[in-house]
Amino acid sequence: MGSKVFVIRAKNSEIILLSTEYHGFSQKLLFKCSCGQNFEKTFTKFKKNNQRNCSDCVAPRASR
Repeated sequence: MGSKVFVIRAKNSEIILLSTEYHGFSQKLLFKCSCGQNFEKTFTKFKKNNQRNCSDCVAPRASR
């Protein structure tokens, strides 16, 4: 089976994709945040849920 290459471009983002292979939507991919810290997210969370920062850069959520 041939390999697929994906390019992720997030608007106004300095996130870098470090993973070189994609094996499915549930696989965690390695990214580098604009602050320099590496973090992992699934492609679905990164794309659809806008989880595009490391845990240090994420704004705290308001409690319910």
